[in-house]
Amino acid sequence: MLDLTKIAQKMQGMSQHMTQEAEAAKKRIDIAETLLKDATINQTQLLETYETWEKRILFNPAIPAEPLNTCP
Repeated sequence: MLDLTKIAQKMQGMSQHMTQEAEAAKKRIDIAETLLKDATINQTQLLETYETWEKRILFNPAIPAEPLNTCP
């Protein structure tokens, strides 16, 4: 027989989990927006730093072809 009490408890747990995941996703977006804003402001300096260290970097990062704040 279907136990509605157990189902209600599971639903409440799922709801809490979804709320926590939504909050964590919002924090990640906020951090990403802050990093993008900082990178946009310091793009020239970041590119100069890359050119200084590019021979020692173990991977090839993407280099933007245009300013980061370009919105076509």
